[in-house]
Amino acid sequence: MKRRNGFVSNSSSSSFIVNLGRKMPKTVEEMKKALKLTDYKIGENYFDVKEEDLSKVFEILFNTLCDEKKRIKSLSALKKKLLNELQHEAYYSYRDVAECGYAVDDYGPDGLDKKMTQKERMKLFDLKWKRSNKRCREIAQKMLEESTLMKDFDPTKDVVVKVEIGDEDGRLFGFIEHGDLLDNAKHVRHSHH
Repeated sequence: MKRRNGFVSNSSSSSFIVNLGRKMPKTVEEMKKALKLTDYKIGENYFDVKEEDLSKVFEILFNTLCDEKKRIKSLSALKKKLLNELQHEAYYSYRDVAECGYAVDDYGPDGLDKKMTQKERMKLFDLKWKRSNKRCREIAQKMLEESTLMKDFDPTKDVVVKVEIGDEDGRLFGFIEHGDLLDNAKHVRHSHH
């Protein structure tokens, strides 16, 4: 959970788990081929990225993705990372199921039940948080079992990497995070907005 004090920006970041194919790309051109970007044409975008920016975008993407240190090398590591991402997704997608304790209904119309002590509120919050995490983990497990993700992202056969990309690093990174560059590739995206 992100907590910020003081100035809060409108920046965001996302996690990506990407299947790069049978071998780690060694060049930008190999990466473009692996991600099905060889004929990519830029469309309208709110980051004002133009065709002349694409070579820099591809270079950033290559330097971000094609790094052995970011490679997921085992099925168990992949499953753990996918479950973690899906659990976060479940929490934000199923807020009614995954309510952690901030709901006004729990504390009365003024937001806090004046009869509860701080210690009691924290105990209630902790209990709901544990239930929420358990329920979201169950949802994530079911999502993973019902999907083809483990088959589509088999690190024993393919190069699979996990990276973080954020728009706070500039408009080109924002274009990569929010744009359509990975739409044709096997990938999982989880926003940390």
